Amino acid sequence: MNSSVSLCIDDWKIKITERNRNRMKIQIKMGTEETQAFNNFMTELRPDHVSVDDFVRTLFYKGIEKFQEELFEKMQTYMEEHKDEIDASALQDMGHAASSMQGAKVQTHEEALEQNIEVIED
Repeated sequence: MNSSVSLCIDDWKIKITERNRNRMKIQIKMGTEETQAFNNFMTELRPDHVSVDDFVRTLFYKGIEKFQEELFEKMQTYMEEHKDEIDASALQDMGHAASSMQGAKVQTHEEALEQNIEVIED
C-alpha cells in the first residue's frame, strides 16, 4: 500500500520551557498524520539497540548540525560576494563568528557521540 503523508509544520505546536540549572524542555505537538508519519519513520529507521530517546536526540543534533553548516556556507558566500562592501574589521568579525559556529558544530556532534548515539550512523 503506497500512501504519502505531507508534513505541515504550520499546525505543529512547539513549546519551549526554560528550566533551572541551564536546562530546557522542548515539546512538539503534531497532528495525527504527522505523528503517524514520524512513527513510521522511526519504525523503519531506528536500530533495535537504540532507544527512542537516543534516536530522537540524534535527529535533533543532526538537524542542528545541518542548519549550522548551511548558515556557515551562506555566510562564506555572502562575504565572498560582498568583499568590496564589507570593511576589513567587519570581515574579520564575521570570520570569527563563522569559526565559532563551526566549533559549536563539532562540540554538538561530540556531545552526541559521548552519549553513545553514534551507533545510528553505522
